[in-house]
Amino acid sequence: MKEPDFDQIVAVNLDGQSFSEDALQRGIKIVIPGRANAPEKRMRTGESVSGQAQTMDSRSLTALRFTVGTEYYFEEGELAGATFKQTPLEKEAGF
Repeated sequence: MKEPDFDQIVAVNLDGQSFSEDALQRGIKIVIPGRANAPEKRMRTGESVSGQAQTMDSRSLTALRFTVGTEYYFEEGELAGATFKQTPLEKEAGF
């Protein structure tokens, strides 16, 4: 059985790195090597993180450092009007 995938949406402050408006509009994939893909290992506000960035028009990875800002949260089912009980991790994160 495959474990559930975990995605996280956060605002970041880049440390010495910038991306063009065009690259931002097309999307940038961020990879954090060595970090488990699990909610309990999510990035936290104020944390300094090293990772790799890949723009959608490139196959190469670029080193990236950033500080985590606000975390944005949504539950896919909630977009369709379903309601869910708050999990302990959601409560801890302030959602």
